[in-house]
Amino acid sequence: MMVAMTDARRSRFRAARNAPADVILDVMQPYVAGDDWDRPHRLLAICWDGQKAWVDQESLAPLSMHPNRIGLFIMRRSEKAFERHKAVAEEGAVPTLYAVAFVSEGHSVADVGPDADRWERARMRRDRRAWAADIDGRTYCLALRADRPHDPMTRYTIEVDDDVRATGPVVEWVRAAAVGFGVLLRGDSLPTPARSRTAEDSERVVLPISSRR
Repeated sequence: MMVAMTDARRSRFRAARNAPADVILDVMQPYVAGDDWDRPHRLLAICWDGQKAWVDQESLAPLSMHPNRIGLFIMRRSEKAFERHKAVAEEGAVPTLYAVAFVSEGHSVADVGPDADRWERARMRRDRRAWAADIDGRTYCLALRADRPHDPMTRYTIEVDDDVRATGPVVEWVRAAAVGFGVLLRGDSLPTPARSRTAEDSERVVLPISSRR
C-alpha cells in the first residue's frame, strides 16, 4: 500500500508540473511502434523534471496473463515505482514521477471483409495500444493498427476539462495510479469526479480508434 511522505518533507518540494503532451507521447511511442507482434504487456513509470521526460521503470507481463489480473499488475508495479521515488524524495530530492502507461496488444473493430480467412482476419484486426495518465489529470492514447502498417500512429490527449472522457478498466487503473502519485508523493488533493458525458457529448465527440478495453 502506498503511504504518503511526511508533510515536513513534502513541503520542501516544488516538483515540475504540466509537461507538454507531445513530450509524454514521444516517450511512449517507441513502445508502441514497430511491426513485430506478440509483445508482452508493459507498464511504464514515466518521469518529468521540467525539461525532459523519460521512462524510469519498465515492467513486463506475459500476453497470457488473465485480463482480470491486469489491474492488480498495474497497481502493484506502480506501487514499486512510487516506493522507490518516495525513498529518494525523503532524502531531499525533488520527485519526478509523473505518469503511468500500460501498453498492450488487442483487437480493433476493423472489418477485413467476408472473404478473408481466419488467419488474415486475426492479423488484420490486431492493434497495439498504450493508455496513460499523468498527475495533472490528463489521459493519453497511442494506437497502431496491424492492417494499416504505413499509416501514422494515432496519438491524442484528453485534457482534464475536455467534454470527452475515455473509459474502460485499463484507463481507470492508470488514472488511479497517477492520482496516487500526485496525492501521496506531491501532496495533491484528490480530484473531484468529472461530470458524466451526455448524449449530446457522445454524438459530438468520436475518439480516433474505438477500444474494447
